[in-house]
Amino acid sequence: MVASFAKPPNDLPSAAGQIWQEYDITPYTSRITNNKQPERSIVDWILRETGTEMWFYRPLGILNADKEKLYVYHTPEIQKVVKNIVERFNRTRGQVQNVDLHMLTIEKPNWRSDFYTILQPINVATPGTEAWILSKENAALLINSLAQRPETRKHNSGRLTNHDGQTMVVEKITPVEFVRNLKWIPNQVPAFQPQQSRIDEGYRLELSCLSSMDNSTIEAVIKCNVDQVEKLAKVKVDVPVGNGTKQEVTLQIPQLVSWRLHERFRWRNDQVLMLSCGVVASPEPENDGVGLRIPGLPQKSNHAEALLFIEYRGPAQNATIPQTANKSTAPVKSP
Repeated sequence: MVASFAKPPNDLPSAAGQIWQEYDITPYTSRITNNKQPERSIVDWILRETGTEMWFYRPLGILNADKEKLYVYHTPEIQKVVKNIVERFNRTRGQVQNVDLHMLTIEKPNWRSDFYTILQPINVATPGTEAWILSKENAALLINSLAQRPETRKHNSGRLTNHDGQTMVVEKITPVEFVRNLKWIPNQVPAFQPQQSRIDEGYRLELSCLSSMDNSTIEAVIKCNVDQVEKLAKVKVDVPVGNGTKQEVTLQIPQLVSWRLHERFRWRNDQVLMLSCGVVASPEPENDGVGLRIPGLPQKSNHAEALLFIEYRGPAQNATIPQTANKSTAPVKSP
């Protein structure tokens, strides 16, 4: 017997001093116009701050939300963390924020020789990834200088606009189709049918930014996935087609290169975050869907160093932000 019905307890276990709180989140959620479930962003940011394990193991914890309220059952210490996150979201009332994004790929990493002294390194957990903080003036100088190099290619750049705390997505995907297997069909000549497979080659960048209580810093969760088909290895197989004859069929085995980034950063609003994922598969496929070819370089080159610049530009022009945070934010219900 895996499970059985039981009468729920009248009181939730509170051996660790857990308390029940309900938070009003309508100052934020009521202003979100492009997401049917804006409360999910609040829950996601709470899980990033607290970690997920504490909500599934002892002591008993509950975290749930609808569009009006956030429901939390946990210790007073965790309630303080939750309260701070809710305040940050409610403060801007769904403020629309601007973020400038610049993505470059460069074949050689020796650009550091000229600019290393202006880079302020910061810690990053993803192996092979580096991160720096620059002033906005130095970032503009570096981007312009790199753009002049023949081995540099500019990718999606521009201004992203979204509500504070919501996720912005930039992606460029090209489907690559190939014959990987044969499907055997009885009582048919020939007795097989090529099976088409597909790989989505390209990149997807997810960026979720949340401003601080005093607007002095920006915090961002960055998730980037890149998949590139370097080549399709051909394998020839002989299959029977009847009357004792055979037919040669070519199968294709993809040689796939991928890299992943999922990190969280915080920096001042007068600075720029710069990321390098090392010399990896280039994040944008060619028109033929197999490998990136940087103009002016030998066609065998399909690896480059990917550089990402993220600059927080502040609220949208027609938006208004309260000058001070609401310091009296409190749960709307507390037993």
